[in-house]
Amino acid sequence: MLISVHDDMQLEEINDHFNLCFPNLKLAFFYGPHHLHAASDEKKALNQKMTVGEVRKPQGSLLMEISSKIKAGELESRFRHELGMNVQVYFRKGKDWQQSTEQDDLNLAALNTLGEE
Repeated sequence: MLISVHDDMQLEEINDHFNLCFPNLKLAFFYGPHHLHAASDEKKALNQKMTVGEVRKPQGSLLMEISSKIKAGELESRFRHELGMNVQVYFRKGKDWQQSTEQDDLNLAALNTLGEE
């Protein structure tokens, strides 16, 4: 999948595009990074209505390719390095959403399947 990220786009729009391909996963955006296999501080979650331009230095439009084979931790790292945004992948666990901390080494396809259970 390809996501075109531009400064006027709301964070929830990025998540909506992502969720079309991975219905049991979601992205949440945060102030500040987190380490691999570590949880993001929920108190530092960004409002999904914020725009990309409010979260990072304006850069215009960037295209990001996301493969189902990429590991959750790699995707989080790519968002930070390529887009200047701190993101955490979540997977559905029953009716709740759980951060992918211990599952950062799973690829998105496997993590999406885990969310179906």
